[in-house]
Amino acid sequence: MVIISALRTPFTRAVKGGLAKTYPEELLAQILKATVSRTGVPTDQVREVAVGAVLQQLGGHKVSAMAVKDAGFGPATTVHTINRQCASSSQALSSVASQIRLGAYDCGIACGVESMTMDYFPHRGIPPRVAPTLRDGPVQESKDVIVPMGITSENVAEKYGITREIQDQFAVESQRKAAEAQKRGFFKHEIVHSSENERRIRTRCLDGSRH
Repeated sequence: MVIISALRTPFTRAVKGGLAKTYPEELLAQILKATVSRTGVPTDQVREVAVGAVLQQLGGHKVSAMAVKDAGFGPATTVHTINRQCASSSQALSSVASQIRLGAYDCGIACGVESMTMDYFPHRGIPPRVAPTLRDGPVQESKDVIVPMGITSENVAEKYGITREIQDQFAVESQRKAAEAQKRGFFKHEIVHSSENERRIRTRCLDGSRH
């Protein structure tokens, strides 16, 4: 088994970022088209596209399938979406790799797509409908499932003594390394840009809405 391509879109901030108004299915279609173009693999040879999607309605399946069709894949290519929270894209990769090893097919694409701007707010990942008997019940671990991720992070930081200063230092160093790597061209072959996305990023920067 061989991985022949690994691509992604640029990373931008939620709400204020240059791609905040870009629909996730547009980004997914863009990546799929670039994958076909760069690898030269005919679309009819790709038997399945597995998409990791956490926050979108209906598991993201409808919009993911739309993106796959828009990218030129025909009825011979099936689509399925996977929601394993923070590991959804990794699970998509594992699923495709497992199917290839089993001999179910010999060519597939694993990917993931999300828009924090469009799909995380306003509920912040917490379902608006939860059974009161479980939400207010006696099993603490059951109730902890719907604790917001931000609160969970604060609890973990307090438990292990990770101060805000340590987190800020780590974040600054991480951003410095990423900026240096991009400046030196380390990400050049994995980031897919489009003229429309570039226009949106430039527009958001010029109007002062991206900091």
